[in-house]
Amino acid sequence: MILSKRPSGRILKVKTGYNPNSSSVGTNLAPLLFGGAFLAFFIPVVSFLVSRRLRRMRDAEDRAAVKPLQEGESGGPAE
Repeated sequence: MILSKRPSGRILKVKTGYNPNSSSVGTNLAPLLFGGAFLAFFIPVVSFLVSRRLRRMRDAEDRAAVKPLQEGESGGPAE
């Protein structure tokens, strides 16, 4: 019988979890997607907080540089 003939080769090594036809990026796809989503959310939030802090510092410097006039003072040169 032809069906009962054994194959002539030997199994030298068994590798589990290895597919030579797949890309190594495919195994890391989920972390890459979650990392990208995190950065897409995180970068605008951080830039907003930094710009708000810088704006407050600039406004405080402007207020300190321009003191309001007291009653009885004039804005002109001293006499």
